[in-house]
Amino acid sequence: MSTYLLGVLFALLSGCLNAAGNILQKGAINRIEARRAEKSFAASFLRSPRWLAGLATGMGLGTVFNLLAQNRIGPALVPGLLSVSLIVLAFASARLLHEHLKPLEWLGILSIVTGIALLAFSHLQVPRLEVDLLSRALQVRLALFSLALLLCWGACWWAARNAADARWPLLAFSAGLPFSLSNLWILPLLMTIGLVFSGRAQPAQVVIFILSCLLLVGTNVLAVRQTQETYRHAPANKAQPMVQLPTQIVPIPIYLFVFQRPILGAAQFLVPAGVVLILAGAFLLSRRRLDEKNGAL
Repeated sequence: MSTYLLGVLFALLSGCLNAAGNILQKGAINRIEARRAEKSFAASFLRSPRWLAGLATGMGLGTVFNLLAQNRIGPALVPGLLSVSLIVLAFASARLLHEHLKPLEWLGILSIVTGIALLAFSHLQVPRLEVDLLSRALQVRLALFSLALLLCWGACWWAARNAADARWPLLAFSAGLPFSLSNLWILPLLMTIGLVFSGRAQPAQVVIFILSCLLLVGTNVLAVRQTQETYRHAPANKAQPMVQLPTQIVPIPIYLFVFQRPILGAAQFLVPAGVVLILAGAFLLSRRRLDEKNGAL
C-alpha cells in the first residue's frame, strides 16, 4: 500500500476511534446521570471503567493514528478526513445510545462535515522553517491571541452556566475553545522541544517550551472535563460537532493574525464557504432546545 493511501487509512481510522471513544464516554455519562450517586461529577466519570476506556480509545489510540496520518500525508488533508467521526458518531449514537436526530439536524452535521472538508482543502499551512519564535512581534501576537481565547473561553463558560434555553450549545462551544488554544501552542512546542533537551535552547525558547507544556496539558484536561459536562445536557451526536466548531474556525484568524500569512488562490473561496457551512450547520444543530434526558447505553 502506498504511503498516501496508508495515511488516508490512518486518518479515517483515527476518526472512527474518536467516535468510538465519544460513544463510550457518553454512555458512561448517561449511567452516572441516571444513578446520581456521586456528589462530584468529575469523580463519577473518572471512576468509570467505561469512561476511561473511551478516553483511551479516542484521546489515546485516536491521537496515535492522527499523528501517523499527519506524518504521511501532512496536516492539510487530515482534518477533513477526521470529520468522518461526526458521521460515524451520528449513526452509532442513534443505534447504541438511542439519540435520534431530526432531518434538519442531520443536515446540520453534513453541513459541518462539508465545511471542514473545504477548510482542509484550503491548505492553510504554516511551515516550521518560516516561523521565528524569537521574533518579539510574533511573541506579542501569540500572547495577545492566547489571552483573547482565554477571555472568550471564560465568557462562554460563564454564559453557559447562567443560560437556560441555550446552555448546551454554549457549553459545547466553550469546550472547543481550550482545544483551539492547545492547537495554537503545538507548533511552538514542536519547535522548542528538541532544542531544550539537547541543551541548545536560548532562554526565550525555554520559556516558550514550558508555557507550551503547561498550556497543552491544562487546556486538554479542562476541555475534556467541559465536554463531559456538555454530554449531561445534549446527545453526543449534537454536542461533538459543536465542540469541533472553534477548532475548525479559530485556526483561520491564527493563520492571518498570529502568523500573518495571506490567503491565496482557491483558498480565497474555500475558506469563506467552509466557514459559512460550518456556522450554518451549528445553527441547525442548536436551534432546538433539548429538555429530555438521553437514554442509557
